[in-house]
Amino acid sequence: MEVSAWFEQTDFSFLDHPVRGGTVPLIKDWKDLMGSVSDMQSLCGSLKDSRYFMPFKDQVDKFEEKLALLDELLLMMNKVQRKWVYLEPIFGRGAMPREKERFDNVNTQFRQIMKNIGQAKKVNYLCTIKGLKDQYTNLADQLDRCQKALNNFLEEKRHAFPRLYFI
Repeated sequence: MEVSAWFEQTDFSFLDHPVRGGTVPLIKDWKDLMGSVSDMQSLCGSLKDSRYFMPFKDQVDKFEEKLALLDELLLMMNKVQRKWVYLEPIFGRGAMPREKERFDNVNTQFRQIMKNIGQAKKVNYLCTIKGLKDQYTNLADQLDRCQKALNNFLEEKRHAFPRLYFI
């Protein structure tokens, strides 16, 4: 019952991140949220040791499956959100035109996903979105490519200016 209540009642905590054209709801309190998921996973695991477990086996198995998915999604979402927050001011202002299209696609998709999550507010909503794991895998890959392009650009600029040695 505790795990079921947690799934039904747990809301995301959001921070409105200002961007051109409005705001994007960003998830905050990641550590608390991931800790709660871990606690629920432990609770499900401990239920298996109970002699009263068998009537609830199917229910516990479903919760374990959802919690494992939620744990994986939250880790991916945290990584993507942090990288997006870092890269958005750079690419959002039109820096690096060759990578702009890639970032614009990521930006549009990320904002839409976060808008939907912000409207739903419930953590269990993540388990209902078909293909969310694949979307975040793709977002992470595209953001990594943008990050790599930015790093290469910065390295080129560093080499373009000779080092000055002061005596």
